[in-house]
Amino acid sequence: MFDRLFNGKWTRKLINVLIWVSGYLNFVAFVIVGGFAVVKGDDEQKLVAKKVFVITLIFLALNGIMSFLGSTGAWFGNQYYSSWFYDFQVSMTRIINMAETITFATFIILELLKKEDPLTAEDIYVDHSRNEL
Repeated sequence: MFDRLFNGKWTRKLINVLIWVSGYLNFVAFVIVGGFAVVKGDDEQKLVAKKVFVITLIFLALNGIMSFLGSTGAWFGNQYYSSWFYDFQVSMTRIINMAETITFATFIILELLKKEDPLTAEDIYVDHSRNEL
């Protein structure tokens, strides 16, 4: 399916965009795509995967903290949902989600605007064990 879509031309730019998109969509998807990039990719893709990993972990931790605050606040019953702390937690969760979307969208757009590298995926994953002149 992807071969027909991109005519077998997976460029570095497209692979880097896939790494960023997988980091935004789901942590498990990023582990699969980013892990593949770290194992099979070149130095640039490894650097991109490390950046995405750090940014994904930051937002994962922030969302975890907000989820924990919401869960602990719910222990106090109905009075929690009319308190200022609930309003703070909901507002911060929305701000974090917007910041995550804006951050990943910015990096995806920057990746798409990079000057195209003429190398395709076939050139990237070449067996370098042979030293030919």
